[in-house]
Amino acid sequence: MTNAYILPQIIISLCILVFIERLFAQLRRERFRSKIRKLRDDLFDWMVAHRQDFQSPEYRDVRQTLNGMMRMSNTLGPFEFLVLFSRESSKKTSPQPCGVSAMPESPLKQKLIQVQIAAVHSMLWFLYAEGIFGRCCRAIWLCCKTMSYVSKTKAAVMVGAQQILREAHQFGSPHLTATQRMVLTR
Repeated sequence: MTNAYILPQIIISLCILVFIERLFAQLRRERFRSKIRKLRDDLFDWMVAHRQDFQSPEYRDVRQTLNGMMRMSNTLGPFEFLVLFSRESSKKTSPQPCGVSAMPESPLKQKLIQVQIAAVHSMLWFLYAEGIFGRCCRAIWLCCKTMSYVSKTKAAVMVGAQQILREAHQFGSPHLTATQRMVLTR
């Protein structure tokens, strides 16, 4: 292959990758929304089963947050998330404490925190582990793991090779008798 064909092949491959990503982007988004809906519905079922108050401001805040995450999934991507995160973290004012963290210890508080953590994990997975960006991150991670494995394997092979060299050195000695060589080969 000549250098004249490399750049067009890279461009065509990237175009195909973007096209495939666009085909499945809606499916990825719907899968994320389904996870958030399941969290929201499980929280509702838990509230019913444990006879909790649906008018609780903390419950309503968590539910509103879950609904907002589903709506944000249309426009939020890895880059937008980083911009939003950096903008919020650069503010001089301290954030208002979340209503859940201000609650007294109770099973409701534990459940709400559990749902929030699961929602954040789902959001981060959706943004950074799926799609083109996620595939690139996973490919980089796989390359790093492969290089780590190869370097460990290379070290193990080198130890084995050193052992073989020591044995070959002994076997090549002119002072060995035929009987001693037979013992070494066993």
